[in-house]
Amino acid sequence: MSVYGWFCCTDCGTCLWLGKSISVETNNGWRLDQFHRGSTEEPPNWAREKLNRVIWRMLADHQGHCLRVLLDDEFEKLAETVEIREIGGESIGDTDIDDYIGSGRGFRPGNRVEGKGADEGLLASDSETLGCEDCRRGAYSGKWPPPERIGVHPDGPTFLHRCSVCGTYWDFDLRTARPITEKEARELYPGEFESQ
Repeated sequence: MSVYGWFCCTDCGTCLWLGKSISVETNNGWRLDQFHRGSTEEPPNWAREKLNRVIWRMLADHQGHCLRVLLDDEFEKLAETVEIREIGGESIGDTDIDDYIGSGRGFRPGNRVEGKGADEGLLASDSETLGCEDCRRGAYSGKWPPPERIGVHPDGPTFLHRCSVCGTYWDFDLRTARPITEKEARELYPGEFESQ
């Protein structure tokens, strides 16, 4: 019976399917050697640029979180405790690999905004009225520094940032960033404004 592996953030449920586990026999018995996605004609996972980019991106996005490689039984237990969002999956809430490693955390012009506020039908091009050139460049292009992080949503993983140049608030999640008004910031992150 085949056993499959997943690279997962156990804090927020973001996961990448690693494929079938491949074991080798050693003097001390069998040990896991690698994971492989696809047929035997496919290159090994370590030789696939996109998979490597996803892993490095996950390491950056989930800094401070618990990242683990899970086999099927552990993955099923995780799925009982947290909503799974698969990178490369096809279910609602999943993310396409190309989108995840694409042009950075921001919107693509003319695309609908993902995440909080998406039901309001905001277009990426509408977001240009908030923020200055410095914070838009930091948020949308991934060129650092982005606006400073000032809060974390308790139900996350979303983060409140604020530009030190123009004062614009930003709502970041693991894939997108969008400028928001102070009113929206207070509604989404009330704990960050309690002392004011």
